[in-house]
Amino acid sequence: MVESEYWRRYAADYRRMEVATIARWLEAGESGAVMGLVGCGRSNLLNFICHRPDALAPYLTRPDAHVLIMADIYNLPSNDLSSLYRTLLHAFSWNVERFQDGALQQDILRLYQENSDKLDPFQPQMALFDLMRACEQRGLQIVLVLNRFDRFCAKATDHMISSLRGLRDMFRGTLQFIAGMSQFLAYVDGPLSLGDVHDLLVTRLCWVGALNDADAATMIQDHFPAGLPEADKDQIGQLSGRYPSLLKAVCQWRQQVEAPGGNWVQALLAERSVQFRLGRIWQGLTQEERLALMELQKLQLELGRPGPSGTMAPPAARRHARLENDSGEILAGLAQRGLLAPAGKHWQIASELLVYYLVSTGSLTGGRLKLDPSSRILTAGRRKISDLTDMEFRILQYLFANPQARLSSTDIIENVWQSVTDIEYVDPNALQVHIANIRRKIEPLPHQPKHIVTWRGNPGGYQFFPEGKPGK
Repeated sequence: MVESEYWRRYAADYRRMEVATIARWLEAGESGAVMGLVGCGRSNLLNFICHRPDALAPYLTRPDAHVLIMADIYNLPSNDLSSLYRTLLHAFSWNVERFQDGALQQDILRLYQENSDKLDPFQPQMALFDLMRACEQRGLQIVLVLNRFDRFCAKATDHMISSLRGLRDMFRGTLQFIAGMSQFLAYVDGPLSLGDVHDLLVTRLCWVGALNDADAATMIQDHFPAGLPEADKDQIGQLSGRYPSLLKAVCQWRQQVEAPGGNWVQALLAERSVQFRLGRIWQGLTQEERLALMELQKLQLELGRPGPSGTMAPPAARRHARLENDSGEILAGLAQRGLLAPAGKHWQIASELLVYYLVSTGSLTGGRLKLDPSSRILTAGRRKISDLTDMEFRILQYLFANPQARLSSTDIIENVWQSVTDIEYVDPNALQVHIANIRRKIEPLPHQPKHIVTWRGNPGGYQFFPEGKPGK
C-alpha cells in the first residue's frame, strides 16, 4: 500500500508531544495504550504515525527497523481465532511496501495468499509465526497498531485474547502492540478476564486531548484557506477549547454563516451536530468525573474566567481550592483528556460550548458512591442516603469490597446471606428485588444504571462501579 497523500497534508510535528511519548515506547521495545474520549482525534494520531514514519524518525535510534502496521481486528468477519490470524496476515500484506527486503515482501504476500481462506486456525497461526520469525531474523521491530481495541475486547473470546498475549510473549524482542481505546478495559462489556492483556497495555498510557496551538491553527487554516479574521479564530478556539471534534464542528458552522453576529454559543448549541459531539463527550465520563466537571462549571459561570494573571478574589480562590482539594485527581484526569485548561493556579473548562451545554445536561449527575460502615450512611456525590435497609447495606458492603469485579448472583448470595442456614434455598429473585431497590436510591436514572451494572455473561451477575461506569 503506497503512502496516502492525505497524511502528507499533516505537518511532521503534528501531535508532537504524543508522538514523542509513543516513540519512547518503541525505543524501549514496550507496548502501550493510546487513550482518549470520542472525538479526541485518537484514530487520526494512530493513522498518522503509521503513514508518516518520518514523524517518528527523529526520536528513534534505528527508525528503519520499526514497521508500524494498522490491524483492524475490532471488525472481524467472524469472532474466532482463524479470522484473527488471517486478519493479521492481511494487515502485513496490505502494508507490504513498508518492508524494504524484497524476499520478505514475497514471503508476506505468499503466506497471506496461501492462508486467506483457511478456516482451521492452526494453518494461519503457523504462517503468522513463520512471518514473525522472518522479521525477527532481519532485526525488525513490528508494531501492531490495534485501534478500537476496547471494541475488540468486548466481543473477543478468552482464547483470542490469550493468543494475542502469547504472540507477544513468543516474539517479545520483535513485537509490540499499540492499542487505541476510548475507555479503560475495566469498563468493557463482555465475557472476558482481561488480566494479562490489561497488564501489558495500561502500564503505559498516552492521553489524546485538545490540540496544541499550532495544530489547532492548521485545522482552522484547512477550513478557511482564504483566511479568517483573528477575532473569529480566537472565538473558534474559545468555543471549542481546541478539542478536535468541537473545533471541526465550529469551523463547519462558521463556513456556512457569512457574517455571524450576536451570540455564537446559542446558535451553535442549537446545531444537532454540536449537540451530538458534546453528548458523546459527556457520555464517556464516569459519574464522579461528571460531578467534578459540573462543580467547576458552576464556579466558572458564577465567577467568570480569571484575569490575565490567573488571579481571583479570595472567596473565589478558596472555593476553587476546596474543589481541587476534594477532586484534584479527577480534575487532572479531565485535563489529560483535553476538557480542562490551566487558568493561573486553577483549572477551568476549556470549551465554552461545554460550559453552557452542562447547564441543561448536568442535573442528572450522581457522583462517586462512598459508604461509611459506622454510620451506615451512603454518599452519592454531595447527596446522603440514610434509609438503607439492613439487607441493602450488607449487599453494598460486599459490592464495595469488590469494585469492578464480575460477581455472579451466587457469589453475592453466599457472601451476604451468611445467616441463612441453607443458602441454596435463597431465591435469586430476592437479590434482584434488593438490587432494584438500591438502584432507585443511588442511580440518577435507575433504568440506565451506572453504579450497579448487570453482567450478562456466563453465569451472569453484577458489576459495581463506585465512580459510575461511563457510557459507550
